[in-house]
Amino acid sequence: MFTTDNRGVATVEATLILPFFIFAMLSIYRMAQCRIAENIIYDASIETAEYLSELAYIDENAIYGPELIFSKYVDDSDFLDTYIVDGTSGINFLGTTGVDEDGYFILKVNYSTKVIMPFMPSLSQDKTISIKKRAYTGNIVSEDNADSSGDRYVYITDYMSVYHNSRTCTYLDLSTQVSGKKEAEARGLSLCEFCPPVDVDKVIVTDFGERYHTRRECSGLKRTIYRVKLKDVEGMGECSRCGSGN
Repeated sequence: MFTTDNRGVATVEATLILPFFIFAMLSIYRMAQCRIAENIIYDASIETAEYLSELAYIDENAIYGPELIFSKYVDDSDFLDTYIVDGTSGINFLGTTGVDEDGYFILKVNYSTKVIMPFMPSLSQDKTISIKKRAYTGNIVSEDNADSSGDRYVYITDYMSVYHNSRTCTYLDLSTQVSGKKEAEARGLSLCEFCPPVDVDKVIVTDFGERYHTRRECSGLKRTIYRVKLKDVEGMGECSRCGSGN
């Protein structure tokens, strides 16, 4: 009778297959991270287009430094440095135009993604985001930001209980910085209700606000600003900084 000893076959197969499996998993992970970087750029582009559309009432043909405005809305520039060629400095706005005859302007955001593959040269791909946005250049009938029927427009966000009379109110600015947790608490800041109560030495704070954050990805640091009519925000108070009393 002949017998075959296969005890070493599984080890050999695992040795041959494992590197390919690890390579595939790392590749998928890094491509997914690259996609997250693209989403960060897209979100910042939307906010930039909204901001520029509101500045168009000053001069319809002017383009007010989209790169400076864009940088304020980027959630994690260090993350982009890893997955975007040349990081935030590699993002340009060539092709951005002023307001056309139909009242629209086009924001162009150009960049190249960078996927670092294991044991291979980095792969890059050129990307362009094009956003067509109607500019706020309608007839101004009063100084209180009202439409032709006299209804005032104000600005609100998802997580605030007050409305704002100005889009440029500093309370709407989410410029972030890293601070020591003890220093943040000494300023009277408390933990954000959306962040887990983890034990950390460093936290994320904003220039204005009453909370500190333990995660840069916290939903409390992601703000969408809506322009709505005052009559539609019943029950909300007026911002103490940009309110009519100031």
